[in-house]
Amino acid sequence: MKQFYLYPGQLSVFKEETVVSTLLGSCVAVALYDETTKVAGLNHFLLPEPTPFDSLSPRYGTYAIAQLIKELEGLGANTHRLKAKIYGGANVINNVLSGPSIGELNIKKAEKILNHLRIPIVEKNVGGNKARTIKLNTYTFEVVLRFNDKNAA
Repeated sequence: MKQFYLYPGQLSVFKEETVVSTLLGSCVAVALYDETTKVAGLNHFLLPEPTPFDSLSPRYGTYAIAQLIKELEGLGANTHRLKAKIYGGANVINNVLSGPSIGELNIKKAEKILNHLRIPIVEKNVGGNKARTIKLNTYTFEVVLRFNDKNAA
């Protein structure tokens, strides 16, 4: 079986069985899956929104989810059949400002977009204060999750 590591700010889609892993701190990963076509994808975004000077990059939740859906559709997925899983968004960076942490904002952005698109969230492991490593099997949509002793931003 193929192995693939997804770095922050990236996304990837798969039509053949692959185990995709990524390390999440305050970042959020959204996994999407079409069970009929067995097409799956994963993104790893760092911030919910870009500034006006940033590019349309998957580093930002606003674009990461839209780009992931577009690429999945290119492999035959149907948006109406997609299911989602959300991971990450931990508070691993000491937030000296009051208000929600980057992780919380990332989680809210993912949930808002998926709810708006009516894509059901079938699994969620978010928040807390520990980094996570996830391994997604793109054929079965099963995720193995491990909390890390050392935090990652």
